Amino acid sequence: MGFSAPVFPGPGATDVGRPPGQPLGIALVVSNPSQTLFPLVTREVVPTRTGETILVRRQGDDIVFFSPLCHLPVGSPNLRIPLSAAPRAARLASEGRATVGEYRDYRGVLVLAATQYIPLTGWGWSAKSTAQKPW
Repeated sequence: MGFSAPVFPGPGATDVGRPPGQPLGIALVVSNPSQTLFPLVTREVVPTRTGETILVRRQGDDIVFFSPLCHLPVGSPNLRIPLSAAPRAARLASEGRATVGEYRDYRGVLVLAATQYIPLTGWGWSAKSTAQKPW
């Protein structure tokens, strides 16, 4: 995984012969996601009774829950559910749909969830809350 950013001269710097606004160069940062990103998204979740954010991905005819889930024992293998039976929010996130609505989660509990696709990764995320309706 890599990121790049242009490097411009600082305020008041003069560079004879260089057109204004032209970068001096580019800074490139390269990172191994297995050492930086994956440990972050697969760490144990902070216990909460009302909220959860999950990463999902479609693999073949299944939806795989990549991140640890609050309501499964710590260290459980990634939850894998056939696409036809997968919770709607997880399916929508893996399809690239940005939504907000009431859905049933992987436990069958009615939740308020937002979904979003993460471009270039094949992952989708869903943030959900099981808090009681105020009305």
